Order: sequence, then structure tokens, then C-alpha cells
Amino acid sequence: MWRLIARVLDVLVISAVIALCAVVFYLLYSIFFKDDAAEYDDYFKKPNKELRSYDTRYDYSKLTRSVTEGCDTDYDRIRAIYLWLCDNIEYDTSYEIYRADRCYDCRKGVCAAYTELFYHMANSIGIRSEIVVGKTKDKNGMLREEGHAWIFAYTRKNHGILLDPTWGAGSVDDSGTFEKSDNHLHWFNVDPKWMILSHYPDEEQYQLLDRDMSLEQFQSVPSIDEAYVDYGLSVDEAYNSAIKGNPLSLPKLYSSAAGDIKIVDLPKSKSLSIGEFYRITIKLMNRDVELVLVNKDLYINKEEWELCGDDTYSISFMPRNESSVVLGVKENGENSFYSFMEYVVDEPDERDWEKVEQYYPMCVPDVKGVKNLRPDTWEAAGICPKELLKVIRAEKIRELPDIYINDEKRLKVVSVPMSRILKSGCPYTFSFYPLSGIKWAIVNNDEWYNEWHVDSDNMYSMTIIPQSGKMCLYVQLDDGGSYWGVIGYIVN
Repeated sequence: MWRLIARVLDVLVISAVIALCAVVFYLLYSIFFKDDAAEYDDYFKKPNKELRSYDTRYDYSKLTRSVTEGCDTDYDRIRAIYLWLCDNIEYDTSYEIYRADRCYDCRKGVCAAYTELFYHMANSIGIRSEIVVGKTKDKNGMLREEGHAWIFAYTRKNHGILLDPTWGAGSVDDSGTFEKSDNHLHWFNVDPKWMILSHYPDEEQYQLLDRDMSLEQFQSVPSIDEAYVDYGLSVDEAYNSAIKGNPLSLPKLYSSAAGDIKIVDLPKSKSLSIGEFYRITIKLMNRDVELVLVNKDLYINKEEWELCGDDTYSISFMPRNESSVVLGVKENGENSFYSFMEYVVDEPDERDWEKVEQYYPMCVPDVKGVKNLRPDTWEAAGICPKELLKVIRAEKIRELPDIYINDEKRLKVVSVPMSRILKSGCPYTFSFYPLSGIKWAIVNNDEWYNEWHVDSDNMYSMTIIPQSGKMCLYVQLDDGGSYWGVIGYIVN
């Protein structure tokens, strides 16, 4: 009996030792012999019956070994070659250099030269690659007349990645000048679902998709800014929308804040409507920057955004004028900001302005051009924006009086003249409830008026007939102290 128990214990101990060794072996293998494919995404491609080859006079192996020194995997070597091309080859704006050898000699070339030079450099150290030829779109989403070339590079058997060293290097602006890209890696190891939105290969096998996109579908997809990916927006959503015939409509995106923010949610439209509320949610990746939202006179700082946790901010806002809605970031403590997203605003109709009036009465067309429009200050004086709008409309006011109280609650206005320009010899009535101060007076030039009618509710009232010159309502805050201006007028 005891011998049997001893044998069972021996078996259990041996099993435990074997299991422990297996775990240790797995951990060591994972650290030192990890499959390269686990480090990145690569994509299956059906093998070609024939691989194209390209002639060269040069042996690029010495250059390529130098460029890839210190790289441990083919993926790293592909990346190093790609970055060398982006850093050292400029686009040939004269469109004369198409072959690799001359491209290497002159350090410039068109897309055919970029891709052929990549091919030779990779091939010189045993890395297979294929030049993909096809069509692309311009920044307006229109099909380019000229063709384009990019690369499929093998990372392992029947698997590889897509890259475009030409676009990664930079772009040619409207004046024909080549400008280096600030983000070369945007076009390295490109998700096929993202690549197909701007690059259409002549051979479908290079789409690397479960469901191929037709040329007609490709032509119908609007241009999507490169920054879409930089800000972490869903490539799957962009692709699925395109393949279903309902491509995304998006605002203009700029890469200026790449690395500083991620866009969590946004209105998926090129334009916004006045009178409608929209929500935008942004995650800050850099705590040294602040968010801003600008719609002409509307300027919303980071402090006015709702913190949702984990450095994520959200805001619900309504466009209030026809100017574009711009989102940007600025360094903490700085005044200037740089834009990363811009919406155009649709031309509003009467119904749109009615919606605006419900929430922001001081933003409707009737108050545009009204001088001294300080709604927050008048609200502190007891006249809310909706009441102020009624007065402006009823009296067709183009300039409000000067009001000096800022946000201090000096009085609650019942009725005062609401035009800054008054007529000499006409009667005007002032009625208000004093909220601070000891004495109140109206001064017209050097003439003082302080004989107020005070009712049982402590409402002050006085009617005067001013003469040409200046007139102002004053308050004495302390006994024996100076009088301070509250509301000022010009009498003609």
C-alpha cells in the first residue's frame, strides 16, 4: 500500500517538473525566438506564377547592409530601407527619372524609380518584394490620369506588407515644389482596407482583401485625409462604408496635432448646420496641450469641455454663424493654436435661426452690427439676452449704451433708454432696483439729477429731459466716496 502511494507521489512530482520545464521553455522561446509575425500585422497574398525582375548595373548590397545594420528581422530591414528612401530620395518634379540606378545617382525620381530602387535594395539582401502598379486619387478624390507604383514586401512565406515610399517621402504642392513629409511611416505597413481607399492596383490580388473593391466603387469613394489614421479613427468603418456604397463624409483633417490627440467621436459630415447641436469627444495624448473650438466669435477653451475621465474630453456645441467650425490645440499658456479639424457650415435658413434664438438670442442676424453688444453685462444688470433681443428688435437699436458694471450686480434694470444716442429735449425715464451703493444720480453735462421717486418696493424712478452733450447714470458706493459710472449716453 505504501509502495503504491510512493509511486503515485513520484509520478506527480515528475509531472510537475515536466510542466514547469515546459513553461520555462515557452517563456524563453517567447523572449529569444518569438515569431516575427507576432510583432506586427502582415497580410496573406496568393503566390504569383511568375515574379518580375528588374535590371540594374549596381550591386546595392553594401549600401543596404549599412542601412539595415542592427536590424534583427526582415520586417525591420524593410522598414529601414523604406525610411532611407524617404529621407534620401526627393520626388523628381521634372518627371524624367524612372529607373533605380539613375534615381540612386541623382537622389531623386518618380514613383517607378522609388519602387525599383526599393526592389533592388531589398533583393540585394535576400528580401523578396513586388512592385505594384495601379491608380490613385488626388486630394480632391479625383482619379489621377497618370499611374502610380508602390510595394508589396514579403515578411514571410506568402505574407507581406504594403508600403508606398513615394507618398511616404512627401508630396508635390500646387506650385510644383516637393515637400518632405513630417510622418514618413504613414505609408509604411499600410492596412489594406486603408490603402484601397486611395490606391487601386491593376491586379486584384494586391488588394489583400477578403472582399475585393471594384474600380467603380473606388471611383465613388471621396478623398479621406491621411490624418484620419493618425488620429486613431476606424479604418474598418471607412472601408466598410465605402464597400457598401455609403462612403464616409468627413471634415477636413490636418496632421498638425498627430501624437497630441486621438479623435474618439465626431460628426461624420463635411458640413454642420446652424441651430443643431453636435458632440465631439477627444482624448489628449499630450497633457501639455489644450483643446480649443472656434466658430468666429465663439471660442471654447479646454476648461469648458466636459472631462469624461482618462484625459478624454467631450463637448456639445451649436454652430452660431456661417463661419467654419475649427478645432485646434495649443500649448499650455500659449494664445495661438494650430488646427487639426475643420467643418464648413451650411447656409442657414429662417428655421435654423429660430433654433439658434432659443438658446443663443445674441447670435441671430438681428443683432449683427449692433455696437456695445455686451449681453453678459446687461444680464448682470437684470436684462436677459431674450429680453435684450426684444428691445433691439422693437426699437431698431443699432448701438447700445455704454455699460460699465462688468459682472458686478449694481442694479436690476426695470426700464432705461436702450439706445446710446438720445435726442435733446425728449423725456427719458430711468427705473431700476439698486443692488449696491448709497446714492444714485444722473449727470447731464454738469447738471446733477438725484431726486428719485422711490416706491414701497424700493424701485428708483426718474424722468428727465436731457440737453446735448454727455449723460450718465452714476452710483456712490461708499458714504463720502466717489461716484462711479454705470450707464452712459450721448445726447444730440
